Amino acid sequence: MMFSVGDKVKWSSQSQGFTKEKVGVVAQVVPGGMFPDRSRFPHLYKNAGIGGYRDHESYVVMVKTKPYWPRANKLEMASGPQMSKDELVVDTYRKAVYAAVPVLSEVITTLSSVKSGLTDDLKQACSALVAAQKYDNATLGQS
Repeated sequence: MMFSVGDKVKWSSQSQGFTKEKVGVVAQVVPGGMFPDRSRFPHLYKNAGIGGYRDHESYVVMVKTKPYWPRANKLEMASGPQMSKDELVVDTYRKAVYAAVPVLSEVITTLSSVKSGLTDDLKQACSALVAAQKYDNATLGQS
């Protein structure tokens, strides 16, 4: 079954002898042979990491604020409301802004030797984006 960003899905996972059903929203469609977006989902790359790529389309699923990369063949459509178009637009915009933070950091580093005044402005803009991201994560439960 193929899913799209915003679809509400569910699957069962096992850990330490217990089975738990997880329900979340598809946040990224990952083409076969590719990995999830590291800048959007750095949590997936912590500790043991995510293992090898998958040779089929797969999906990053957000359960509250935590991303998962479950096996595609274990996913099924969950009942209940999907994300509205407005929610998807806001979510997509927010993620695009957050994806810009690492790029801005590189720009700041590159421009630091060129013009210090401009660099300070960029640092302030980057700090504001990071603060907004932390606020959203803490209060809105979004990624």
